Amino acid sequence: MINEDNSSVFLDIFIIQIVLALISGIILAIPFLISAWPLLVILSLVIAIIILSRAHSYKRAAALGAGFGLAFFLLQSSWVLALAEFAGGWAYVGWLALCLIEASGFIGFSVGLKVIHRKVSNWLFQALLAGLLFVSLEIVRSLGWWAYPWGLVGIPLVDIKPVAKIAAFTGWPGLSFLAVFASFIIALAIEKVVQSKSGIVPHSTYRELSPYGAFLAVIALISLLYSFLPTTNNQLPSTKVSIIQTDVSMLDKWRPQKQKQNLDQLKSLLLKVPKDTKIVFAPESSLPGMFPDNREPLKKLNAASKADLVIGSLREKDGSTYNSALSEKVSGIYDKNNLVLFGENVPFKFLFNYIKPLEESIMPGKQAQLLGKTAVLICSESADALYARRLVNLGADLIAVISNDSWFGKSSLAAQHLQLSRLRAIENGRFLVMSSNGGYSAIIDSEGKILAKTKFGKRAVLNGYVDRHSKKTFYSKYGYLITWLFVLAGFAPLLIISLYLVYY
Repeated sequence: MINEDNSSVFLDIFIIQIVLALISGIILAIPFLISAWPLLVILSLVIAIIILSRAHSYKRAAALGAGFGLAFFLLQSSWVLALAEFAGGWAYVGWLALCLIEASGFIGFSVGLKVIHRKVSNWLFQALLAGLLFVSLEIVRSLGWWAYPWGLVGIPLVDIKPVAKIAAFTGWPGLSFLAVFASFIIALAIEKVVQSKSGIVPHSTYRELSPYGAFLAVIALISLLYSFLPTTNNQLPSTKVSIIQTDVSMLDKWRPQKQKQNLDQLKSLLLKVPKDTKIVFAPESSLPGMFPDNREPLKKLNAASKADLVIGSLREKDGSTYNSALSEKVSGIYDKNNLVLFGENVPFKFLFNYIKPLEESIMPGKQAQLLGKTAVLICSESADALYARRLVNLGADLIAVISNDSWFGKSSLAAQHLQLSRLRAIENGRFLVMSSNGGYSAIIDSEGKILAKTKFGKRAVLNGYVDRHSKKTFYSKYGYLITWLFVLAGFAPLLIISLYLVYY
């Protein structure tokens, strides 16, 4: 009878925990959906950590983590559903599959957190191991052909100054680690207060600050002071730039009868570019047709402005299609290297019958290269931190993102894309310009501050000045090393946790 009562109590508590896990996942998604209230990331993680660490069993911790992760990703990635206009029901299938796969990382974190809470006695080491474990899982899901580098918990912290500048030292993983580490400390402090008020003897995790804690406090202080320092110098003369934002719908974009209208729109915008502008950036695949067949229209657009025009176009060579950026005045062509799985690179041919207007997969570029001294990131490439720093190490003193966010209509994708692009600017200490069809276009300084921005989805020409920097940040120099150190530091406790679960 006692066991039945206890079982009933545990079940009631578990139901409450599930509800709270879902709520915390929803709260975590809010800063991604509206690009505001970044501290909700901390609040969400505090709730989740308290719930997960107090789960009755490892299975229940896994279930809670699954609920937390699913609630978060279902909302954060809801922009995928805008593709239903082109892919029909396949968009829903892909969205659900994506959310299920990504939520698995939260399951791993939940079980690991439960082991850490039970077996590590020092509260500071608990927070440290939890942060490293979480970030290592985020890094794994953001790299490789399966990469989904959206929804990283450190991204909204780009709006918290000067904390965001730490990314110039650690990259985005440092911001994610900071979010989890701080949340864990707050969660433990709340738990200690509750235990004290309830007359419960505090858990052994609440030991006094050890020498290890003092060491970590010094590291944290140095990192904070670093965030106040200028991340770049060696400044070259400012350059006046213009950014074109078009508003062509995806259906009109591929209709042959609309090509002249789209070309006229581009030309009318170029005629508004000031005469002293040095470089003009136009969106991804905004040049109608296929290069080099559309070379004549390109010449007419170049003639409309004295500036160097960097414009996106599909390109055909040797029977293959590339997503390219063209710059006639520097005789440059950059082909997109990192393609979107099931977006640009469709592995199953039968899907072409369902995904319109695609007719074939796009081929990736053969190498990373610059256009002049500019690192051009085509659309989703701006989500790849390591690739961006690779281009900076080739000598780029300016980053340009050309994109086509009109695929996703009025969803939150454009705002999240802008958040990610701001992080690339901070990490590499470079000004960044963003030119989009639909969505937002912007000029961003080397500290991630938006200097100028267009209205959402409006046809416009944005003018301004960018500083060109030659000095590299710590992350630009050592980003690969930092990233893999995070992975190794995180998977060391993961290995120990796995062995513990197997043998105990």
